[in-house]
Formats: sequence, C-alpha cells, structure tokens
Amino acid sequence: MKRQHLICAALATAATVFAPLTHAQTNPNPPGRTAGEVVDDSVITTKVKAELLRAQATKSLKISVKTLDGVVNLSGSVESSEQMDSALRIVRGIRGVTDVKNNLQLRSR
Repeated sequence: MKRQHLICAALATAATVFAPLTHAQTNPNPPGRTAGEVVDDSVITTKVKAELLRAQATKSLKISVKTLDGVVNLSGSVESSEQMDSALRIVRGIRGVTDVKNNLQLRSR
C-alpha cells in the first residue's frame, strides 16, 4: 500500500513538472493567455487528477480533466451518483479551482 502511495506521488510530481512544458511546446503562445495562466491551469489539472486517483470512490474511474482559467471541466462516466458527487466535492476543494463544469455521465447498468 505504501508503495502505491509513493508511485502516485511520483506520478503526480512528474505530471506537475512536465505538463506545463508539454503544453507550452504544443501551444507556445495561446491567444490572450500568459505563460503563468497556462502553468496555473496545468498545475490545477494535475492536482485534480492526483486527488481523484487518491480518493477511494474515484480512483478506478476514467475521468478526463481539463482546466481553463481555473474552471475545471470533468468528462467521462461514473457508475453512481455517489461517485459523481465525490468527484465534484474533491475538485471543488482544490485550491485555485474557480468553477467546475460537470460533464460526467452515469453509466447504464
């Protein structure tokens, strides 16, 4: 269990370091956005992904996370409304998140 936490922490750290660099290479000068804004959004996205992986209710879900100007857009599917509520609660609790757009879908059973 401790090994799993170390792996998650290492992945989150690597994503935090490299995500802004990757984004900057693919879109070096986004219109109307500073480099700092792009980095801030990348950091928020990484934090959201790490927290969703860490939480028991959401760790096995495939949720896509995109952030623009502090607004986090969640998409993908969940098995229950409890999982959806948990994901939304986690995201809203992350520093820097100004709003959450919920595009999660409940899977049909």
